[in-house]
Parts: sequence; structure tokens; C-alpha cells
Amino acid sequence: MDRELLYTKNEKATFINGSILAFIMLLNWLYLFNNTLLKMIGMGAMIFCFLFAIYEVIIRSTKIKITKIWINYFLFMAYTLFTVIITPTSKAIYMWCLQSILLLLVSLYSQFEINSENIKKIVFFNKILFCVLLIPVMTIIVTKGDVAINPYKDIFNFTFYKALFCVPYFFMILCKKESFKIFVGIAFTMILFFIGERGSALALIMIVVLEILLFKVKINKRTYSFLFYSIAFFLIIMPFIYVVIQYSELGIKINQISYQYTHANFFSGRNIVWEIGINGFYKSPIIGHGMDNNILLEGRWTASAHNIYIYILLQGGIIALILFILYLHSVWMEFYECLNNNIVRLSACYLIGSMIIASFELTLIGNAVNLAICLWLIISIGLMKKNSIKNRLANRYAKNNFT
Repeated sequence: MDRELLYTKNEKATFINGSILAFIMLLNWLYLFNNTLLKMIGMGAMIFCFLFAIYEVIIRSTKIKITKIWINYFLFMAYTLFTVIITPTSKAIYMWCLQSILLLLVSLYSQFEINSENIKKIVFFNKILFCVLLIPVMTIIVTKGDVAINPYKDIFNFTFYKALFCVPYFFMILCKKESFKIFVGIAFTMILFFIGERGSALALIMIVVLEILLFKVKINKRTYSFLFYSIAFFLIIMPFIYVVIQYSELGIKINQISYQYTHANFFSGRNIVWEIGINGFYKSPIIGHGMDNNILLEGRWTASAHNIYIYILLQGGIIALILFILYLHSVWMEFYECLNNNIVRLSACYLIGSMIIASFELTLIGNAVNLAICLWLIISIGLMKKNSIKNRLANRYAKNNFT
């Protein structure tokens, strides 16, 4: 049986063994544990992923096929490099390197293929992650707690619970029954909701709805593209609407209803930081304030923006955000031709889910690196599977013509 994990479209050289990749991705989460040894192992896993991406670019630079993904990648990174020049600090350089390498990973994977056996290996190791999470999660649910008040704070950072958003993918990926996928999606949505991860719960239920839509309805390419831009537009304007309505009668009513049924305020505190960020954006809407800006600090807010779109707007303005959305759109469009495949379709849905998560967290290109690596892996699996399907069909067609 073929045991190669990744190989280019033009060669069959082994890229990296599937078990090693899956194991490294799992070790990445150890960085969130407080134990020094575990934290070092987790950091080593993240560094390995980054060095691996850089190494592959160097040795395969002449064999990389320039696609829209790569073009939009270079445009986004070139412009954000300009934002580093605006605020030339060591932190700005670090932030730019982090963004460039995270996007480099998925850009690289968009060129390669993956076989079924190695997908099973990745699924196996990520199910282990669920088993590790199960005990603390059940404790929180039984005690009616919240991840924000982490009862295991002496063991690991509460960010570890965000891995639960990724876990359903590895239960649904090899299942062809829609009913089971819906069950898994709803079950994990409820778990995320009960432990206080409402943003992740919202993203996961959207994934389930979108998966059903793409499975049941055959849409043309233009509609598929429009669907992405519609969702992206809503996610971008959402914090602006959120900030505006907080002072209105409608906002007060929504907050009361939210507290009545969920015992949590609709305006949970993000409205404060988003208002500071949006006011800062209005001061320089086109080019932003630079990679390492102090807009939030000037508003006496020391935490993150809790929204990747506001984060990008503050760094590079509307130009940077447009380039980032174009990059994500180019990834989204790669899935279109093979949406009838379960793995490809589910990865496409998780791209949208990741964009929703990014409305509440600095992930994909921000501070939540552990979650970002896992999300990009999920998206990359779909891209690689799409390449495998297309190349298999192309080889079969060539063989039939030859005979």
C-alpha cells in the first residue's frame, strides 16, 4: 500500500511521513500546559512546523506552481511588510514572521497530495486529543462552570479548550453518513456552549449548516464565490454593528434576553475593545497604523483585539484586509471542483468556521498559534485531498487515451 503522505504533482518523493506530521501537530498543544518540560516540547513542535515550511520552500522553490493562492500570499505579505516599516520594532518583525509562516504552511500544502492511509493516521492522533480533553470538559459541564474560570489553571491554559472546535472534524472526516456528521456537529456544539465557548459553538453550528447545504444543493461557481464574499462581508461589519447597537434600545433588549436564557450578557466585554479598535481604524482607514501599533493601549486596553479583522484593519487598513480576504477566497475556490468529496467539502466548511472563530479570537495569523496551526492543517487536508482526486482522474484519463 502506498505510504507516502505528501508529494508534489510532478514527483513521488516523500514529503513527510503521515504519522510524524500527525504526532507533531498533536504535540503543538503541549505548549499550553504549565509543566516546563511539556511546554518546551510544545514549543519545539511549533518551531519544527515553521522550520519545516521554510526548508521546503528552499529545496522546492523551482517546483512550486504559481497559483492564485501563491499570488495573493505574496501580495498580502508584501503589503504587511510595508506596515512593519511604518512601525519598525522587534515585535513588528516577529508578528510579520508569524503571519508569513502560518500562511506559508497552507500555501505549501496546496501544492501536494495526501492518501487515505495517512488521513487515518492524522484522525487517530487527533482523537487522542479528544480523550485528553474529555475529563476536564466533563468536569466543567457537571459543575456548571466556564472555561474562563479554568479549574485546571494550575495544569494548563484555558486556551487548550479551543481544541474542541477542531476535534469534530476528525470524527466526521471519514464518515459518509450525513446523519452521523450532523449528530457529531450538534453534540460538540452543545459541549462548547455549556463550557462557555459560545463563539466556537456558533462557528461549529454554521459548519454543520453549510456542510448540509453544499451536500444537498449543487451550486455553480459564481454562487459559490458569492457565498464566500457574503459571509466575509457580514463577519467584517458585524463588530461595527455590535458596537453601534450596544447603546440602543434594541441592544438593551437583546442583552436582557441573552441573560435570561443563557445567564450571560450579549455584550460580554468585546464591545469595549472593538469600540476602541474601530475608533482607531477611522483615524487611518486606508493604510492603517502599522504592524506594531498602540491603538488599543491608547484606549487603556492591554488585551488583544479579539477580532482578526479589526486587528488587520489597525495594522494595514482596508488595503491589508482586502488582500487577506482575497487570499482566503483563493483557498475557498480551490475546493469547488471536488465538493462532492466528503473530506474536501468538510475542509471548505471549516475554512468558513475558522473565519467565524477569527471574529472572536486572534487566530489564523494572530496570537492563538496552536489553534491556527490546527485549523490550517484541517484546511490543508482538504486541499491535498482535492489534488489527489484531480491527479488520479487525470492519470486515469491519460491511461485510457494511451490504451
